Amino acid sequence: MALKHLTRTLGVDKITLFPITADDSSSYTCGTGIDVPGAKEINLTYEFIEAEFENGLNIEEIYQRAKKVAFSFNFSKLDLDLNALVAGGDVEDSGLTPDQKTTYSFGVNDKGGYFQLQAQIEEQENDGGDVVIALMKCKGKVGDVASKEGEFSSFSISGSAIPTINTFTRNTKDKNLIQDIIFRETTAALAAITS
Repeated sequence: MALKHLTRTLGVDKITLFPITADDSSSYTCGTGIDVPGAKEINLTYEFIEAEFENGLNIEEIYQRAKKVAFSFNFSKLDLDLNALVAGGDVEDSGLTPDQKTTYSFGVNDKGGYFQLQAQIEEQENDGGDVVIALMKCKGKVGDVASKEGEFSSFSISGSAIPTINTFTRNTKDKNLIQDIIFRETTAALAAITS
């Protein structure tokens, strides 16, 4: 029996970003994912290109197609490798104990890469399993850092998902994907979606 096409969800259990290593007419590949530490929410806003065909006072047709999906999320731990993926820059380890250092350097000429974003939601009502929201080609920016005495810091990332160059086949249709939402019968580790 097929899974229900409807579910309630509660929170977000995990967000992982997979750096895109290729996206062209012949392939789409991703590198090793970076888990976002302490992510508990994600916000998505869908944007469409729309035009109306008017004949006199009547609208006879509306043209509409997906443009992009804007996203944002907050998280609780500073991750230098995550910053380097999203914003660009370099992470360098140096020194020997007791003088080790890890430095994240970011400059005006650094550019972040494209990545696939996946959000996993395990709390849902579809008889077990999980829900995975995958944004297939994202560009983001590191946002605000909130630090206050006596409280843990919080960090944010926002950006947009755009269509892939590579075409994916879904339901016998070729698509330049922006998003997949997947209901899985069995909860599993997140892995890059490349086909």
